[in-house]
Parts: sequence; structure tokens; C-alpha cells
Amino acid sequence: MADIEQMFYRFLVTKDHRDFLRFFWYRNSDPNEELIEYRMKVHVFGNTPSPAVAMKLRRPSSQQIMADLPADRVVPSPPFTIVGVDVFGPWNIVARRTRGGLAHSKRWAILFSCLTSRAIHIAVIEELSSSAFINALPRFISIRGAVKDFRSDRGTNFAGALDHINVDAIYVESGPVKKFLSTNGAKWTFNPPHASHMAGSWERMIGIARKILDALLLNTKTKELTHEVLCTFMCEVTAIMNSIIQ
Repeated sequence: MADIEQMFYRFLVTKDHRDFLRFFWYRNSDPNEELIEYRMKVHVFGNTPSPAVAMKLRRPSSQQIMADLPADRVVPSPPFTIVGVDVFGPWNIVARRTRGGLAHSKRWAILFSCLTSRAIHIAVIEELSSSAFINALPRFISIRGAVKDFRSDRGTNFAGALDHINVDAIYVESGPVKKFLSTNGAKWTFNPPHASHMAGSWERMIGIARKILDALLLNTKTKELTHEVLCTFMCEVTAIMNSIIQ
């Protein structure tokens, strides 16, 4: 019993909480004497909330178990030296006007996110194929500079060889794409399967880009979206996000 009592006395009460543990007592237990106010500096043994307080304070503080960030996220390097890549979309646009009405088509967007500075670059492509991607890569590198490492998840967008299930995909391991990467001294790194958290840095950027694009589409007066309007909106989204990062 003495050990438990001493345990409660070890829990100090902060000054701003001592008013909750105060009581009044007559000096020498005489009602005719002066009334004295006492404030407890430690928790009272036998008080109703004392056991709950003791259990909470004796509980060890939890620590988040988290692995270190990859080296390419923390090592200083020029912008867009190491980028994360993902595709989002599609959007229905007006391809051309015909006598019977409007012919619609689809457009996708490729987001390149710098893993060091978190800056982004968005390229609009007309179809989800290796040929469209191989044209978007030189446009991106011509504007942002050489890239050493591309990173992406091994999802259906980049897996390729999916003709038997009728899924459009960008096959980055095909001959033209692999030759382009080799010529420019770049490599493509796939994240391990079932490790979507490793793509969180650029997946977050896609979520922000979608919100900004939705706001721009709500404010536009044109009912039909065209390729030129979509490209303009993507440039505005890029400018807004990169200005926030700066």
C-alpha cells in the first residue's frame, strides 16, 4: 500500500492545473481560525480520477514506426533529375464537328513529379499507348532537362502486353521506349507490387491537380471541352502548383 501511495505522489501537477486539486481548511482545524487554501503539487492518493491519471502517465509514449525516406528524396539534385510518373484521366473532348453533330474523343495526361523539389510537369496525350508516350517524353525533357531515373508503379498503365484483355497501356519495356531511355542515359524503376504507398508523393500531386482542374472547368463558359482548352488548363494547373511549391 505504501508503494502505491508513493507512486501517486510522483506524478507532479502543472501550475495551471493545480486549481482543480485545491481545498480549503481551517488553521489547526479550528473554525474560528483563518481559512487557508491549499493546492496539491502532486496527485492525491485515493482520489477518484487518480487511477486513470496514473495509468495514462505510466503508459509509454507511442512512436510511429516509419522507414527512412529513399535517398533520391533527400539528396540535393537539380529539378526533375529523378521523377515519379503516372497517368490520369481521361477527359472527353470535341475532336471535330461533323454534319451530324460533334465527334468526341478522349485525352489523358501524364504527370511528371520531381521527387526532390516536388515540382510537376503535365503533358497531354491523345491516346494511352507507347507511341503517344514516346512523343511526350522528348517534349518533357526538352523543357525540364535530362532525367536520370523515372519511377512508377507497375500498374496497367505502364505494364504493356495487355492486348488479350483489351486494356490500353503504355509499354515502357518496348523497343522504342527502352531505346529512348538508353540513348538519354535514363533508367525506369518500377515500385514493388502491392506497394502503392511508395508512389504516394506523386499520387498526392495528381489529387491536387484534379481539384484545381475541376475548379477551372466549373468556371469555364464553354460547354464542350476541346484539346486546346484542355492543354491550356493543364498549363494553368502546372503554374498554380509550382508557384505554391516555390
